[in-house]
Amino acid sequence: GIRVSPMGKKSWFLMYRNRQNKVKRYQIGVYPIISLSEARQLARDAMGAVIRGQDPDQEKKDYRDAPVLDDVWEKYIKSPKYTQRAAKTRGEYQRLWSGYLAPAWGDMKVVDISKSRITHLLDDIAEDTPVLANRLLSLTSVLLKFADRKGYIDSIPTVGIDPPGGTEAV
Repeated sequence: GIRVSPMGKKSWFLMYRNRQNKVKRYQIGVYPIISLSEARQLARDAMGAVIRGQDPDQEKKDYRDAPVLDDVWEKYIKSPKYTQRAAKTRGEYQRLWSGYLAPAWGDMKVVDISKSRITHLLDDIAEDTPVLANRLLSLTSVLLKFADRKGYIDSIPTVGIDPPGGTEAV
């Protein structure tokens, strides 16, 4: 359907029942940004998700409320996992966070940090400073494991990524 506000704004929507048999309204988009044919396709896609047992409105809310990597970092540095580390390690983590990870992904939703984003950034850094790239992979892995334990993500994208700087001499 389409809703028209008292101010004349037109919005496409879809009504459906979720698994708990509750009637929900899912906002598809705003007319004329979303055309009728696009709204119909998006509604078909959303109804397909409903049939598969998903709740598109809840998924939209979950994504909107999902933490960004800055939020994960702030929670991590207050956790025992961080505070019990050696002072030198904490200082190094802070340097890596401030200098590289925060500018690259700090404002990104943690669920959007993919294996390809990680490898792209680390491969670029590894060309000039391979050891730094390895350290960044390590910190990224620590943060994403922390996010996984907190339930912010369903899988850890750093799993299976080889150190971009290669094996380091001991």
